[in-house]
Amino acid sequence: MMLWRQTLCQGPASSWVHARLTPPPFLVYPIGVEPTKPRRIGDARYLNSFTKAPLHHPETLRHLTRWIGQFMSVADIKSCYYNFRLHPASWKYFGIRWKRHGTWCWFLSTVLIFGWNVAAYVCFIMTGAIVARLRAYSIPCMVFYDDFAMGHLAGRRSPLQGAQSAVYVLLALGDTLGLYFGRKSQIVPTSSPIYLGFQLYLCERHLEPTDTKRESFLTLLNSFVGAAQVPFSTLERFTGKCAHLSFALQGGLAFTRQQYATLAKGQRGSPIQITAVLRHELQEWLMVDKHSPDHWAGAEWLSPEHVSVHITTRLETDANNHRLGGTLIANGMTTLMGEEVPDHLLPGEGVSINVREAYALFAAICQFAPHLMNKWVDVWLDSMVVVTCLEHGSSKQPLINDILILVWRLTRRINCKLVVHHFSSESNATADGITREDPRNDFRLADDCFQLLARLHGPFSLDAMASSTNTKCTRFYSRYECKGSLAQNTLSMTLNKAENAYVFPPFAMVSAVVQHLLRQLCAFTIVVPELPEIWWVQLRQRDPNPLLLGAKGSNNTILGYSSKTTKISPILNPHNIWAFRIEAENE
Repeated sequence: MMLWRQTLCQGPASSWVHARLTPPPFLVYPIGVEPTKPRRIGDARYLNSFTKAPLHHPETLRHLTRWIGQFMSVADIKSCYYNFRLHPASWKYFGIRWKRHGTWCWFLSTVLIFGWNVAAYVCFIMTGAIVARLRAYSIPCMVFYDDFAMGHLAGRRSPLQGAQSAVYVLLALGDTLGLYFGRKSQIVPTSSPIYLGFQLYLCERHLEPTDTKRESFLTLLNSFVGAAQVPFSTLERFTGKCAHLSFALQGGLAFTRQQYATLAKGQRGSPIQITAVLRHELQEWLMVDKHSPDHWAGAEWLSPEHVSVHITTRLETDANNHRLGGTLIANGMTTLMGEEVPDHLLPGEGVSINVREAYALFAAICQFAPHLMNKWVDVWLDSMVVVTCLEHGSSKQPLINDILILVWRLTRRINCKLVVHHFSSESNATADGITREDPRNDFRLADDCFQLLARLHGPFSLDAMASSTNTKCTRFYSRYECKGSLAQNTLSMTLNKAENAYVFPPFAMVSAVVQHLLRQLCAFTIVVPELPEIWWVQLRQRDPNPLLLGAKGSNNTILGYSSKTTKISPILNPHNIWAFRIEAENE
């Protein structure tokens, strides 16, 4: 009641007349109070079904770190919505029924209210105009709705004086406009301000959640994460806190997808069942706990200077139905990554190309992680769907969102910032070319046949031509960089005499591979087709009694990508398939 009296005194609401003597306003909505503020919140869901705010993207902490210097001031507009009055013709859409002096009366809101879906956008436009004015005077600053961050005005003798001058200009402009700044404001410039709930250490170039924010977040999470149910309002409040943490945690929204989906299905005022999937997502946020093994302590600064040093860092990825490709371009050096699509992500399993594009990105980041640490990384993709998901931070498609979660975990660990770009397949020449190779290069030996060879000549210590998807051994060489590969291009490797290698080369490369391996000192087992070539003669000289693994036309020997089934399936042998055992020769 005291809050309502204060509201009437300040003018954001006007009283009408006796409720029994006058028709109600056009719309009358229930109201609630957020006790920690305190703040009046209207249940304007009916009005919201007729109004919609345009898409808008306020600047956040990631933008701040690009320009902030040694000192910073923070200014928070007091009761920001009260500064934006509604047109009198619109008052009738914001009616309230409240008892005053023992009599029920109608009241009308005359300013923006919390709960109306357009209010935040109006605030964004109005305070954004203030920032535009300040920037016209060369004052570095930003605003997140009603929270201003001020840098320092250039031309002063010291950064501190420049910061003092900048905040003075803001206060003077606010006074002219009739704006007042609340007690949370940090008017005195400091090198360790608190902004948007995060402690910023400008000299150390580091930011992290404040202890108060961390403790309140974990207290709320632990109050229900182990329960069978959670009140709708509690989950809603927690989801909002997660979204707030996402200002500094890149991809944090990917860890809220289940929460938003559950809230959309739930009903306000009714408890929500915590499913196993929802609980798993909630437990991800225990990373805020300092005692968590996956503790997230904040983010290191990714300054513009850091970007300029590594401005040529560029990552290209691509995928088609059966192959992944990636290119890292850093400091003039180009590195390729290529591997087959995991079987469970093939089209025959009902998985879309966009999922494989997202997985290609994850595979590339895994492979190139040491080169991407503490960097801004330009990522070029030819899937607009994945680009949009990365920009938003999450996806409504469960498979893509699951991959994005892996991406964000990894980028959090190596502290890199992805800057996503879209370009067409035609211009994605390097990575796209990897995925468009002849699928016959990806034949693999059936497991039964490999187990037979392992019993006869194993255990094998190395798969000399493989990828992370089809390797038969823990240690392997690959054609392109991929996860787990010891090195690339077996033709450039000198094999140790102690190796016992297994190799199943692409048919088009058999001649070169045989010539190379025959010059090595190690033992190896090679799987080849029966063809009238010189290498066949050379192999027969070294192993007069090869093993016939499968006759021409049979389908129990090799596997490959089938364009008909869009799966890895048994392939008809185009030739007789043989295995030669070449023992190590003395030096």
